[in-house]
Amino acid sequence: FDYFRSTPADFMEVQAEDWVVVGTFLAVALVANSLAYLARARAEELDQRRREADLAAELARLMLRAGDLRSSLDTAAQRLAQVLGLSSAGLELGAVPADDRHCAIPLCDGATVLGTLLVPAELPRPTAQRVRERVVPSLEALLADALDREAISDALEASRKELERFFELSSDLTCIAGLDGRFRRVNPAFERTLG
Repeated sequence: FDYFRSTPADFMEVQAEDWVVVGTFLAVALVANSLAYLARARAEELDQRRREADLAAELARLMLRAGDLRSSLDTAAQRLAQVLGLSSAGLELGAVPADDRHCAIPLCDGATVLGTLLVPAELPRPTAQRVRERVVPSLEALLADALDREAISDALEASRKELERFFELSSDLTCIAGLDGRFRRVNPAFERTLG
């Protein structure tokens, strides 16, 4: 640094040891620049992964808490596009073909296609690779869990309705009592028999 700051008037009068200093300085500067570039690249990748993890958590809350999965897919797709910096994105249940503007990425559970992620067809290669390698697997797991949750909720609702129907139509005296010994609910046959 000192050499370049106060360069001698005659460049040819440079001593051999000065060339060693200049060479060492340039080598150290090159290594430092390379390390700084790697550090910036790693920091950017870590920031992307943090945003992707936050996105996965947000999508899980959105899709797993929704009463109707289909209604939450549009909001999830908008958030996905926003976080990943895409011009648009779409999430559809089942297999959906690609079109002129969108690339269709199937979301599978084994051999079963659960849904489709639609992303712009003109995605840069690194972004497309990042979506396929890091976003799609979490979306597949999330969609599988959301569909399982919806199936369980539907089965519980059907079971509740069947139990309700049994309770109402039973000719036997049927009641639901609390731990305090009080009746919480009685069926019509109970009311008819005992008033």
